[in-house]
Amino acid sequence: MANRLTVFLLVFIILMGFVSCSKPAPDADAVKRAVQATLTAQPTQVAVSAATSAPTTVLATVLPPTGTEKPATATRLPATAAPTAIPTAAPTATPAPTNTPTRPPTATPTSGPSVVSNTVVNLRAGPGTNYPIAGTTAQGEAYAIQGRNGDGTWLEICCVDKHTAWVAASVVKTAGDMGSVQIAKNIPTPPPGPTPKPTSPPAPAVQRPGMHTRIRIGTWEIQAERVQNEKAVYQYDSSKVAMGRYAIVFVLAKNLASGTQSISSSLAPRLRDDKGRIYDYSDPLTTERWANMYATWEFSVGKTVFSDINPGVETPLLMLWDVKEDVQSLTLILTDGINKVEWDLGNFSNIPPYQPPKK
Repeated sequence: MANRLTVFLLVFIILMGFVSCSKPAPDADAVKRAVQATLTAQPTQVAVSAATSAPTTVLATVLPPTGTEKPATATRLPATAAPTAIPTAAPTATPAPTNTPTRPPTATPTSGPSVVSNTVVNLRAGPGTNYPIAGTTAQGEAYAIQGRNGDGTWLEICCVDKHTAWVAASVVKTAGDMGSVQIAKNIPTPPPGPTPKPTSPPAPAVQRPGMHTRIRIGTWEIQAERVQNEKAVYQYDSSKVAMGRYAIVFVLAKNLASGTQSISSSLAPRLRDDKGRIYDYSDPLTTERWANMYATWEFSVGKTVFSDINPGVETPLLMLWDVKEDVQSLTLILTDGINKVEWDLGNFSNIPPYQPPKK
C-alpha cells in the first residue's frame, strides 16, 4: 500500500508542477483533504461464497474523482447464475431375445442303403428287444445300414455316439438297394434270460389197474387179490372189534430193491372211500396195528405192510384199516412220490363175512 501512495504523490506533484506554470498555486488545505481521502479509501473487496452451488456477489469500491470528498459507493455486480443441470435421458429397456423355432434335423445324405425314422424310436445293442437299449434315433435323421440279422427284421445302423446300433425294420423307412445288405458279421450274443422260477414237482402219474393185475411201482411189484369186510378179527379166543368196519386188503408183493424194505415205509398205502374220506397209517401203534397182527393169524398170512421183505422175495401180505360203517366202496392207493397206482376194490358193503375153510 505504501508503494501505491508513493506513486500517487509523485504523479500528483508532477501535475501540480504543470499547473503552477499556468495557474496560481493551489490551496494548501484542499490538497491536504485530498490526500487524506486517498489514504482512508478501502481496497477493493471481493466476497466469494464458499459454496460452489450459491451465487457469488462481487463488491467493488469506486474511488471518487480527484478533488472531491464524496464517499465511496459499493457497486453490486450481477450474480453469477448457478449451473443448469442437464437432464439425463432415461435408459431404454433392452428387448428380450425371441425364441427362434428349431427346425427338425434334415436327413443326412448317405451313400448306399439307409433308414429314416419319422419318430424317435429306441435302438438296441443287438437284434432283439431282449438286448439293452443303446440310444434313440433323431426324428428325420438318416442312418447308413451296416448289416441285418438272419431274417431281416432288425438292421444294424451307423452311427449313434460313434457306435453302431440295431433298430427294428418295422419302425423305420428304408431307402436304397436293400438287396445289397448282408447279414452282420458280428452279431452280439443275446444276454441271458431271466432265471426261471422254481416250479412244483409234477403230479404223480396215476395208473388204475383192475384186480389181479400186477403193477410195478417204485421198487415193488404189487398185485391186488381180494378185500375182506369184517367187524372183528381173532387170535385164538381173543378179538379186536372195529369202531366201524375192518377193510382187509390182500396183495402179492415182490421186493425189487437191493435191500430189505417194508411197504408202509416206501409206498405209503392208503384207502379212499366213496365219500372221499382218506384212511392212512398215521400212527402204527394204534389199535389197527394190533388188529393187523390178529388178522395175520386168522387169515393165515404171515406178513403185513409193516413187515420187512428181503430183496427178491415175493410174499402175500395184508393191509387193514378201520373204516366207517356207511362205506359203500373203496379204492386202494399206493405211491412212491412219482407214480401212483389206484385199485378199485369194488362194492365193499356187500362183501360177505369171512368163513374159514372147513377141516
